[in-house]
Amino acid sequence: MPMHDLPGADNASAAGDRLLTVTEAAERLGVTRSRIHQLLSCGHLQGPDLPSGRLRHVPGAGRVSAASIGELITARSAHRSASAGHPSAGARPAGQREWSNLDAVPRAAVQEMKVRLDAAREALRFERQRNRRLLEVAEKLVALLRSAADAADDIDDLADGYSAALTQVLTPDDPSSVGSHAEAE
Repeated sequence: MPMHDLPGADNASAAGDRLLTVTEAAERLGVTRSRIHQLLSCGHLQGPDLPSGRLRHVPGAGRVSAASIGELITARSAHRSASAGHPSAGARPAGQREWSNLDAVPRAAVQEMKVRLDAAREALRFERQRNRRLLEVAEKLVALLRSAADAADDIDDLADGYSAALTQVLTPDDPSSVGSHAEAE
């Protein structure tokens, strides 16, 4: 499909604007291709509207308005020069940075990750409490099983004692009478 057939491409060419590929735009701004896609999504860069679906555009076709890149570079320069003159510029502790409007998409992604992490930690905390309760129940069950096994041993000892006593009662005192008693029958 030629570039002029892309949806929205006529808007860019009607304004006399040149369209750049995502790779070209990334090189001009010194960012990654995925950052260009983020900037397009949040509206900081302009380009033709693309239809939804897997094959939304021809690879290598213009995707980013050159004018919007120029505007973004100008906005960045203005922001940097304004920050340089600000009395608190450079007063941030190491490792901290200012969240600009250009960081809105990554910041939202970080925020979403934090929310999901907090939810996962809460689920883990709940699971840990549930496991502790299950361990307590298991310990009680083991104690009951040991108690039942001890009671069964006691009953077995008692039954063994009764069996021995009954054997003595049923056994005659005179072993010779066992043979003569059998002959008498």
